[in-house]
Amino acid sequence: MSIPRTLGELQLHRILQRANLLSYYDTFLQQGGDDVQQLCEAGEEEFLEIMALVGMATRPLHVRRLQRALREWATNPTLFSQPLPNVSVNSTSVVKSCDAVMGRNQERLNSITKSPEKLLPFQHWSGRLSPDPDSNNEEEQLSPHFSPDGSLELDTIQAVADIVERLMKTVPHADPGEIESLLKLNKKLARSMGHIFIMNSQDPAKEEEIRKYSLIYGRFDPKRREGRQLSLQELTVNEAAAQFCIRDNALLLRRVELFSLARQVARECAYNFMLKRAR
Repeated sequence: MSIPRTLGELQLHRILQRANLLSYYDTFLQQGGDDVQQLCEAGEEEFLEIMALVGMATRPLHVRRLQRALREWATNPTLFSQPLPNVSVNSTSVVKSCDAVMGRNQERLNSITKSPEKLLPFQHWSGRLSPDPDSNNEEEQLSPHFSPDGSLELDTIQAVADIVERLMKTVPHADPGEIESLLKLNKKLARSMGHIFIMNSQDPAKEEEIRKYSLIYGRFDPKRREGRQLSLQELTVNEAAAQFCIRDNALLLRRVELFSLARQVARECAYNFMLKRAR
C-alpha cells in the first residue's frame, strides 16, 4: 500500500482506516480520489459513480462504513486528529499540517452538515433522497421514445426489458439468508420494504410495491411534487431499476448496484437508438 505523502492522501488514509477499508486506498489514489471534501459534498449520483470507479458499488456494507466515516469527518474532524495505528508517513510535517487544517476548519466543515443537499451520499441508504434532479445527461437527447404525458413508450419499455433480461444472467442472485441479513442490518428498510419479500409473486400489488421502492429518480423528492417532470434518461433508469427488482427482489436492498445496472441499461438503450438513427 502506498504511503501518504500529501495532506489529502493522509486525510483519505485516516478516513479509510477508521472505516476499516484501507484495501481501497490505492484504488482511490489511482482514480484521483484524494479529495475528502469532494466526497463529503458530492451529490448522490456523483457519489455512486465514485463508488463504482473504486470497485465498492457492489459492496453496500463497505459503502455504509465509508459513509459513516465521512459523516464523522464532516461533523467532527478533530476525531481524526489523533494518530491512528499503523499510519506511516515519510514526514511528520504532513501529519502536523493535517491536524492543523482539521482544527482550523472545524466550523467550516460543521457548516456542511447544515446543507442537506451536500449530504446526499450519507443519506443514500435511508431511502429519503433521490439523485440530483438537476443533473443532465446528453443521452437524454438520443431517443424520441418519450410520451408527452411523461411516460416511456411501449417499444422503449420492451427494449429496456430485453436488455435487463440479458444482463440478469450476469448478476449474482442473493440467497434468502443474505436478504434476511440485509434487512436485519437496516431496520428502516425492513419496516418499509420487508413486506415485499413475503408477498406472493403472482400478486399484482407486489409489482406496484416494487416499482414504488425501486425508484432511483423522483423518490420522495419534493421538487418533483412541485410538478417538474422526469427526463427521458431518468424515466429509463427508473424503468430499468424496476425491471431488475421484479426479477430479483434483493436488488431493492442493493441500491448502489441497482443504480449502476440501471444506468448501464439506459446507456445501451440510447446507444442502440443512435445506431438505428444513423442507418
